[in-house]
Amino acid sequence: MIEEEGVVVSVRGNTARVRTQRSATCESCGGISFCELESQGRAEVEALNPVNARVGDRVRIAIRPQVFLRGSMLLYGVPLMALLVGAILGKLLAQTWLPGDDPDLWALGFALLSLAGAYGFMRRYNERLRRDAAYRPVVTEILRP
Repeated sequence: MIEEEGVVVSVRGNTARVRTQRSATCESCGGISFCELESQGRAEVEALNPVNARVGDRVRIAIRPQVFLRGSMLLYGVPLMALLVGAILGKLLAQTWLPGDDPDLWALGFALLSLAGAYGFMRRYNERLRRDAAYRPVVTEILRP
């Protein structure tokens, strides 16, 4: 489990907003869609609150490793694959059907189009994950002062 400590700033129903210090793992975290990155190296994380933490409590939140790995793959792998596939497809199509045109220009165009499509896919997929409790950060314990 990837864990961070923070302070509860608000509670609504079974979720808590926890202010944490932003760490190096934030950049590729799969739970990034549940965070609001702030200035001064802080982040506010929306987490499930099964331990009933209250405003002002110092807590530990955790994110499953699968979420971290899936997030890394979405952030880095999907756009890279889209660029490569789009470039190869664009070049092959231009060489086959448009022999007089520059295939590299078509490769660039297809790469950019496939990248835009990948980001659209990632946006929809991220919204679906936001509704799934299995991918949300969880308040695991209330820490003593």
